[in-house]
Amino acid sequence: MTISTTAEKTQRVQFWGRYRNLPVDPAVAHVRTVFTQGQCHSFARALHRLTGWPLYVLGRPDPDKQRTSASELGDHVVCRHPDGRFVDIEGAWSPGEKWKGCSVEMPRSERTVQRLCWDKQDVWAAMPFARKILEEVLK
Repeated sequence: MTISTTAEKTQRVQFWGRYRNLPVDPAVAHVRTVFTQGQCHSFARALHRLTGWPLYVLGRPDPDKQRTSASELGDHVVCRHPDGRFVDIEGAWSPGEKWKGCSVEMPRSERTVQRLCWDKQDVWAAMPFARKILEEVLK
C-alpha cells in the first residue's frame, strides 16, 4: 500500500472508537487533537518508520504510585530528532517546552508503544500526517 501526501486530501483515522475522514493538514485544530489525544502513538510510530528516530514515551506522575514508568503512564508518544528535539503532530520542540512535569522514557521497542493501546493503532493511516510534519521539520 503506497500513501502519497500530495494525492490524498483526506485520510480515514480512528479516534476514540469512531472513524473520521481528516484533512491531511497538521495545521487543522481537529487533526492536532486526534494526534495529541488518542492517536499520538500511531503518528510517532509512522514517523519512526520513516526516519528511524527513536520513540519516547512521556508520562505524568501517578499520585497513587500504581504506575511508575513512563511506558506504563504513557500520556504521549513522540520521536526524538537527532538534534535532541521531540517531534509530534505539532512539529519539533525542545524537552521542557511542552509536557512539563512528565517523566520521559525511551521504550525498548516499537512493540512497547503498540502495547499502550489507547485506541486502535493504525500506523498507515498516520503516515501522510507524519510525512507532512517531516517536511516541515527538515526544512
